[in-house]
Amino acid sequence: MEEKRHEPALQIGDFRVEPAVLHVRGDGGVKRLEPQVMRLLVFLADRSPDVVSRAEILEHIWEGRAVVDETVTRAISLLRQAFGDSARTPRYIETIPRRGYRLVADVRRIEAEGSAGPVPGVVAGPPPTQASREKGQPPPAAGSVPGVAKILGLGAAALALVLAVVLAVLLWPAQDSPSAAVDGQEIFRSAEPPRLAVLAFDNLTGDPGDAFLAAGMTEELTHQLSALSALRVVSRTSATSELIRSEDLGRIAKRLRADYVLEGSVLAVNDQLRITAQLIDPRRDEHLWSKSYDGPMDRVLDLQREVSLDVAERVSARLTSSERRRLERRESVEASAYGHYLAGRHRLSLRTSADVASAMESLQTALEIDPDFAPAWATLAAAHLLSDPYLKVPQTEAYASAQAAIDRALALDGELAAAHVSLGLLRLFRDWDWRGSEAAYREAIRLEPSHARAHQWLSETLSLAGRHEEALEAVVRAVDLDPLSPLVYAAWGQRLNAAGRHREALERIAQADALGATFNWHRREIAYARERLGQPDAAARAWLEHASRSWRGKDDVAALENAIAQEGLTGYWRWQLPKLLKPPTAEPALIAEAYAGLGRIEDALPWLETAVRKRGSWFLHLQKSPAFDVLRGDPRFQALIDEATPSSP
Repeated sequence: MEEKRHEPALQIGDFRVEPAVLHVRGDGGVKRLEPQVMRLLVFLADRSPDVVSRAEILEHIWEGRAVVDETVTRAISLLRQAFGDSARTPRYIETIPRRGYRLVADVRRIEAEGSAGPVPGVVAGPPPTQASREKGQPPPAAGSVPGVAKILGLGAAALALVLAVVLAVLLWPAQDSPSAAVDGQEIFRSAEPPRLAVLAFDNLTGDPGDAFLAAGMTEELTHQLSALSALRVVSRTSATSELIRSEDLGRIAKRLRADYVLEGSVLAVNDQLRITAQLIDPRRDEHLWSKSYDGPMDRVLDLQREVSLDVAERVSARLTSSERRRLERRESVEASAYGHYLAGRHRLSLRTSADVASAMESLQTALEIDPDFAPAWATLAAAHLLSDPYLKVPQTEAYASAQAAIDRALALDGELAAAHVSLGLLRLFRDWDWRGSEAAYREAIRLEPSHARAHQWLSETLSLAGRHEEALEAVVRAVDLDPLSPLVYAAWGQRLNAAGRHREALERIAQADALGATFNWHRREIAYARERLGQPDAAARAWLEHASRSWRGKDDVAALENAIAQEGLTGYWRWQLPKLLKPPTAEPALIAEAYAGLGRIEDALPWLETAVRKRGSWFLHLQKSPAFDVLRGDPRFQALIDEATPSSP
């Protein structure tokens, strides 16, 4: 320790670096680095301006311990944050592709106060122990026992898991004005709570197959914090978006309008878990607080709640008595069940047929191990709701399975927001129960105010019920909570279309594409808007784009293009109809739309009656299709509409 106190300070560019006390001083204040990150900085300074490889860094800084390349990536990122540097336009640390890193700023050793000289070679002493910085016990020795993946029942060998716990983004504080807006629409007032986001955890296991562990931990902490009414937590979709992954912390915070960021790591070895978290003010790039949390893997839920409680205290978020009671509740989960649950939830989010099937298998395995784990039941309910469109499970069977899973989840934990969200979906699409659907979504939002999807799907129910202004308010709140999600922008466009605001709808849908939308359903909304605006040729082009981006092959698309060239929209419907009639994909509402587009009213009506009997979402959304305009004066069509929407909530 005596050697550590006498380590010389360094002048690196505009910053004074004090290795002995782990400080980096600049005009913006003092930043405190982790010991290993400071050792890396001194090592780079010692070798400057030469390139240092990742292998050299791992050997000299981590001395052969069980860490992987991503550990270096995280450390470099923390150094860039300390210097306000950017990977794209580096002024301090430059990445040399396939070679390593180098310190490009001027480096001077400060021999004494007011005296500086060149650095002939700086050797950092050993880092202080974690116990000297925190009251917790030192982490378990990596590599000495079987890995966490084995404990989770995933069959891997020993490994160390480090996840970067990052919280940033709620509503940017509007000190100069009473409100703020998303694209010109007022969405909140300055009196609202601070914003916070959980950025993507790093997967430091070295096994890409374990990525779901990091993603799952990110989502779990996001939901824990989203349940606090005194915070606004940005959705995981935006906080982990590839659009911001390579940006520095300041730019990320600005794009997400973040007041606070929490970052850190998780180390899991055998059955022991350590989460280290540090809270950052991104506007000042100032570290506000850090702490480590230790416990066995089966206490992972408790550790997450402890993190959430401490974060709330540090950002001065006042908790209600029920929120505090929930976060102070103690709950264990079988470690292997938790691993299968995280894997299932991660795969479900990928939204492919194979992933939905794999997700259901993982979730069912989790529940065989721990049948009283309510979150797994809630996620299984969501998987059953997707099994109709993705796995071609009969709709009645899918809905019955979803209901059973929801009932079980709520019996175990009536305050589980995810279960209420699935209940809202089920009540809307199976039962066409407007009031019941709205009530379920509002209960989910009461339990988890920052649940972006609950706000989005509430807006869907309100829109389908004809309550367009309320629907738009709800979807704008979803956009506020999930500002980089193409899905919520597409939903916003859909709500505007339903409200008859077609030009605005096109603007919002264009934003979905600009954000990298990979889905295709929003092109149907583009076609509707173009036709309503009296642009049939543009509507036909939208349908052509819809077909070319879906399952259609090149020959199909060429044939469709020819049909549209000859007959416009009529050519589209004539081309589409025989394909829609083919089982097993025949959807009665879509078939009715094609017949109506061809003006064949008597053929369309029986299919519409079948669609109403089947229930589901297609008929509800297709009511606004311009193709059905030829039927709107027919009392038989109006009777079907009345049956679908018996009354507004």
